Amino acid sequence: MRNDIKLTYTDSGISPTFERDLFITETIVATAEGLSLFMRRPVKIGLLFAESREEPLSIFDPYLLLENHKHYIRENYTNYDWQARGTVIYPDEPLLWQDGFFNTEASDFQRWFVEEGIATLRDINKRWCEEAARVIMHELPYRRTISTATMFVALRNFAPQAIANHIDAAMNENRLKTTTASIVRGIADLSLSVEEGNLPSGKIVFVRHSGDWIDPNIELNDVVDLSNLKLLRKMLTAVKSGGYYLVANERRVMGFSKADIPENVVVADFQTDRTILTVKQTTIAEIKHGRFYAALPEIDLSAITSHIKRLCGKNAAKIICSLETILKAVLSARHGCSIVITHNELSGQKVQPPIDPTGESESQLICDMAAVDGALHIRDDGYVHAFGCLLDGRSVPTLEDLARGSRYNSAVRYTKMPETDSLVIVASADGPVTAFIEGKPITPTGIGLPPQLPNTIHAPPPLTQWLDEE
Repeated sequence: MRNDIKLTYTDSGISPTFERDLFITETIVATAEGLSLFMRRPVKIGLLFAESREEPLSIFDPYLLLENHKHYIRENYTNYDWQARGTVIYPDEPLLWQDGFFNTEASDFQRWFVEEGIATLRDINKRWCEEAARVIMHELPYRRTISTATMFVALRNFAPQAIANHIDAAMNENRLKTTTASIVRGIADLSLSVEEGNLPSGKIVFVRHSGDWIDPNIELNDVVDLSNLKLLRKMLTAVKSGGYYLVANERRVMGFSKADIPENVVVADFQTDRTILTVKQTTIAEIKHGRFYAALPEIDLSAITSHIKRLCGKNAAKIICSLETILKAVLSARHGCSIVITHNELSGQKVQPPIDPTGESESQLICDMAAVDGALHIRDDGYVHAFGCLLDGRSVPTLEDLARGSRYNSAVRYTKMPETDSLVIVASADGPVTAFIEGKPITPTGIGLPPQLPNTIHAPPPLTQWLDEE
């Protein structure tokens, strides 16, 4: 449990619901921490809750997620008679994704709100919140016990089970969730297995329906059980090249195939440094160093569009196109880079004439230039003017992070200097893209830190009181 979470009540003394309120708040925080690590960005969560039919709805909002959406909450929940409803309504709200949990036996109501995220990952978010709702429903009578503390740890590390639940739902299968979860965890274990000094490379295609059956081109006489990781690792070595993949059901490997992979299957694509997990042709997660992370879009420049327009005026659209071209090439090559957009001159290898990064013949050249130590320099005309540029700047101890690389901290120092008036974009080798302005990251850092809790967490007020507060 988090010992640093403290609730502040407006009235003097301790509320009779203090233990309950703290337990629910800790559950929300544990869920947010787990989702943040999985999503590689801070994820805020809020909750509407009532423990009994006689109790009014209360707002649990430790991250102040719902504070900016009072108008929406007022319109949809002021006269919301949840006691009379046996189903949950999902209103359309562009800023929030929400899911409900209604249990008639326990007579409690929970409506979970999560910051709007990536559409393909909504179901995994939902599975995570469902588990948190079950924790509250089942553990609430025994809160502050050892088992509850263990449950919070499980919530923070719920990614394998959330992915397993998502797979079963996507495949329309009602099976023992432990079966799929054991396969998912086995894939993570296999991604760490070493054979002759190498991590695994190759694909395993899991066939779940008879309609999508794959007849192996080469069958195995001896059963290779999925639980036998050592033997399974040797089988992967046999398909690391040549176009073949392993065909498996939920228990064993059946053989090798090079047929077209059907749609309704689960694919584990081992790529040495990471493993990509695909469900019905949709990539949902990647595994790195044995941990599960969301398969995020590698390039999302929406958060910095306004800054590019300010710096570059009429050429902003061209520069955005240039950035997308460069970043796609760099990330495909799996190495990091820094890109500086500024009017200023930089110390580096200048090129003449400047290079248009949107040209097909130049894209590989620019990708190779980005691999050189230093930064690519793009001016407001959208062209690359230099590479290997040094980003000088004064130390900013309050903003620097020694746990991050030199690209990160160089971007902090350079953009913090007021005379630079620049935008620096840093792409790490494993995918996350971070932009910096005035010394601060303005896009997700990709490090999976949870959202910062305010210094004071107010006890959950009744909905009507919360709506009246300024």
